[in-house]
Amino acid sequence: MAYGLAVRPPDGARTWTVVDAGYRTVTPVGQWLEAHRHLWSPNTVRSYATSLSQWWTFLEQRGETSGWREAGSQR
Repeated sequence: MAYGLAVRPPDGARTWTVVDAGYRTVTPVGQWLEAHRHLWSPNTVRSYATSLSQWWTFLEQRGETSGWREAGSQR
């Protein structure tokens, strides 16, 4: 189970990340958020963290976390 979590780094303002059930950062999601964080408002970061935590939980339940970036639509 993954959770969106508010964090405040020592050198910055409050932001959001995604952690697993052991409160460890979900590394691939955290890296993706970090790469895009400067582009968005804090509320957008929170929204993405919340949605990505749900996506990660879904993938965990299916044993498919290695394909977490492969979201798309079927045609």
